[in-house]
Amino acid sequence: MTPFPADIAQDFAAVVDGLEHVTVSRHDPDTGEELDSSGPVTCLAGDRVDEDAGTAAGGQAAGEKSGFTLVACEVGFEPHERDRVTTSDGVAWVIDAVSVEGGGTLYVCDATRMQTGAQS
Repeated sequence: MTPFPADIAQDFAAVVDGLEHVTVSRHDPDTGEELDSSGPVTCLAGDRVDEDAGTAAGGQAAGEKSGFTLVACEVGFEPHERDRVTTSDGVAWVIDAVSVEGGGTLYVCDATRMQTGAQS
């Protein structure tokens, strides 16, 4: 009989290419102030896609988009729109949408890369 894995996230990381550790931070939607932060969080990052050079909905400049699948128990809070994911190379992404998947074990986030020097 095959033993049940003790750490499913670690086993997942050993099998799936593209896993990395990120920091997830909660931000006040009105002020942009950081309220809480968790890291390292195991993450499977999606393919990065550049949107058209036009503008995205809401008048914001279109930019690079990506998806992040986060191990929920490592985050410590449920991420929301305008929270941030920062990759190990220091690139910050603003979360546009979040869904809870895998019976509550994963947060799947769509995000837009922050422009260099953006603060809120």
